[in-house]
This record gives sequence, C-alpha cells and structure tokens, in this order.
Amino acid sequence: MSEGELDDLSGNGRLVLLVEDDERVSESVSLYLRRYGYEIRIAYDAEEALNLVLEDNVRPDMLITDAVLPGMSGMELVEKLEQTDIQVPVLITSGYTAAEILQQDVIEKGIPFIRKPFKPRELLKIMKTILP
Repeated sequence: MSEGELDDLSGNGRLVLLVEDDERVSESVSLYLRRYGYEIRIAYDAEEALNLVLEDNVRPDMLITDAVLPGMSGMELVEKLEQTDIQVPVLITSGYTAAEILQQDVIEKGIPFIRKPFKPRELLKIMKTILP
C-alpha cells in the first residue's frame, strides 16, 4: 500500500474509544492511529469504557474492543451500549481462535472482527469500511 492510499485512510480527527487490557497493545495501536489523524481514548477494561461513555459523556465515532477483557467481555460491553440510545460502530479484536469468538456471538451478530496480531494498515483499512 502506497502512502497515497494510506492518506485515504486518515481519521480526520475522529474519536476512537480503544478498550484493551494489554498496555503494550493499547499504546502501540493508539500511537499508530494518532499518526493517521484519529483521536484516541483508552480504557483498560469494559467497566472503564462504560463509565467514559455513560458518565463522562465521551461520544466516540468508533469503539474498538478486545473480545476478552477482565471482568466484563467486549461483547458484554457492546450489549450494554446497545441497551442505551448511544449508537457507535464497533470493531472486535482478539487473539483467540474463531471458534472461541463464535461462542461470544461476534460472528453471529455480524460485528466486524480483526484477529490479533494484526498489521496497523489492516486495522486502518477495516476501520474505513466500518466508519460512516
């Protein structure tokens, strides 16, 4: 992919709420996305993410969440947000096998998914297909 193609993947200041409990992953993903013009808020678990959205009125343009988190899973987070009037496009990430993800209803619900480890450019490309 050329730099010109990557320019088409620019975030243009869109806010992404990244929910990832592995600090190394969250920091590397957030640095890369910032480089391409996204604003990033990081939550290290689903409860923190819910607090940001429901109590602090953070309104992300997109939610990227790990499927497996301490406490509440990424799918449980998505389901709790679906119960509110807050609509946000979602991308689920995971390093677990497709069968394990299937058990969490990600595939059945049609929620976009990217398997870890992923290349940053792959992430940008899938984000562009999800964001309006």
